[in-house]
Amino acid sequence: HFSLTQENYFSRPGDWISNSMISTYLKSKALYKKMYIDKTITFKETDPMKLGSIVDDWLTVGETDYCPKVLKRDDPEEFARQKELNPKYLVTDTLWEKATDIYTAILDADFWKDGLDTALMQVPMQGKLNGATVCGMADRIDKLPGDDFKYRLIDLKTVSAQKIATPEKWFYNCRDFGYFRQLALYRYLWSHLQGIPEENVTCHHAVASYVQEGLVQIRLFTIPDALLDP
Repeated sequence: HFSLTQENYFSRPGDWISNSMISTYLKSKALYKKMYIDKTITFKETDPMKLGSIVDDWLTVGETDYCPKVLKRDDPEEFARQKELNPKYLVTDTLWEKATDIYTAILDADFWKDGLDTALMQVPMQGKLNGATVCGMADRIDKLPGDDFKYRLIDLKTVSAQKIATPEKWFYNCRDFGYFRQLALYRYLWSHLQGIPEENVTCHHAVASYVQEGLVQIRLFTIPDALLDP
């Protein structure tokens, strides 16, 4: 029996289905086969994805595997250490500074500080759906005050400013990228693990956008059940 943890999440059994696998399958069955069955294509992280990963890591686990790339003449010791690293974890100074700005802005926001000492971070979840094992890892889950077993589930997103210019733009972005499906899956898994109705879990996106040095926009969206129920 395989028990899912933060550490083994990405080395789980191949037939355990995540939201990103579903997104790939809906995009192209042939691509899904190459990525998840034949494993002839490996997933390549873009710079925007790395930015989001660094911010997520810092906020939810307090450290990251990524680091800013150094030149030998600037820091010979660190340069030697980085030679041993997987190159995908090396990022530019510019990306690192952007991530630092975003991280600092969220860390300083009231919504993030609220209940931080009891919040659950990077929560691995697994369950059954239509006979298949489905899984996900929620960025943050808070138990709400009171004894009626209600929870707030927050998914962090780091995006470009135009994607959150209006709630409508964010809606279409979520629809296109499967973010509603992702939250619906998380809500389903968490409610089943806790033995509570799905409506006891409210789902939210905390979306941050780097505009320029010293300016990070944060938008908080509550995703209504009507968008998650289907």
